[in-house]
Amino acid sequence: MRLPRPSAHTLSLALILVASPVMAQWQKLPPMPEPNGGFVCGTDRTGIVVMGGTNWRDGTKHWLQTITRFDPETMRWAIVG
Repeated sequence: MRLPRPSAHTLSLALILVASPVMAQWQKLPPMPEPNGGFVCGTDRTGIVVMGGTNWRDGTKHWLQTITRFDPETMRWAIVG
């Protein structure tokens, strides 16, 4: 089986994409209300929602039953459930 040769347009587009990298702008967020690992997260229409998870205190594992939401407009975390 012979593969088709790429067109000049395809090659020039590939060159543009490789030659012009986009730099990501990262911003440090405020810490969550409490340490959390193993959580499930997603988004609602305007923020980030983190559900459940675990953390360790005094050598004991704690299962978290909270729902925490981050509001990017106010840059704050809030426990919402």
